[in-house]
Amino acid sequence: EEDDIDLDNVNDDDSDTVSKLLETRRYLDIMQKVEDALEKKGSDMSNSSGIVLQDYQLIVDCTALTSTPPSLRMRACRLLAGKSILAARIDSVNGHPTGNKGRALRDKIHKTIEKWQEPPPAKRPKPLLVPDDCKPKKKRGGRRLRRMKQRYAITDMRKMAGRIQFGVAEETYLGDGLGEGYGMLGQALRVSVAKSKLAAKLAKK
Repeated sequence: EEDDIDLDNVNDDDSDTVSKLLETRRYLDIMQKVEDALEKKGSDMSNSSGIVLQDYQLIVDCTALTSTPPSLRMRACRLLAGKSILAARIDSVNGHPTGNKGRALRDKIHKTIEKWQEPPPAKRPKPLLVPDDCKPKKKRGGRRLRRMKQRYAITDMRKMAGRIQFGVAEETYLGDGLGEGYGMLGQALRVSVAKSKLAAKLAKK
């Protein structure tokens, strides 16, 4: 019995199941069969008439499963089978004679099943994001963007048309102050001429 102390602690709340497992002396094979059957969604756990086989009934009747809601029993059965196999392997090499590992596995099984039964957290309303319309959008720089800005930039003529000299009458399209005004276009216009790269190359030659 000392060699099976970890498996005993995993199922110590169901002494009948433990005694049956210890009597068969084949609990490691039984657990492995149950785990394999659960991987196949329970197809190998019953015979042709639909009755659960005796070896698998030891796991199905365990207290940890009977106290679990029906919707979670398949997951709990898979969890219990895996932990029991682990405890059986520990007992086979006499890894933890005190049984602390078995008690830890049992507590982990109960906590896991309780965690499954907790209601999902309530959904909280997400606050609306601050609109970014008031913020200037970041634009990439580069040659393409500079050319686009130059293409749509305000010309010197439009700048002069929007200016009015103090004390000087503005010339208009229809005259006598009627129509669109020319601003300072009727006066001397200073236009900055950019240096031509072609002219510079010709000058060097």
